[in-house]
Amino acid sequence: MRTVVVEVTAEDIEKGEKEECERCPIACALLRSAGTARAFVDGSEMAAGDWEGMFPEIAQRVPMPPDAAEFVADFDEGRIVEPFTFTVELP
Repeated sequence: MRTVVVEVTAEDIEKGEKEECERCPIACALLRSAGTARAFVDGSEMAAGDWEGMFPEIAQRVPMPPDAAEFVADFDEGRIVEPFTFTVELP
């Protein structure tokens, strides 16, 4: 496991797309922070790595930190969100 600090910026928020697992603000920030080919975010899990197909393997997924999960819910519901930083342990 490696510790990755993920900084969600105002630019990530501006460019992010609602309900898009690989294009939401957190996925954009995770992609940049992890330095991987792909990033995936859903309501309870996230992954960064390289995989074939639509979804990452279970072994690549990690639980989403509570503040990140709350951010995703707020963003997808159209509520105002602010830049923030969180830490995640990735395989």
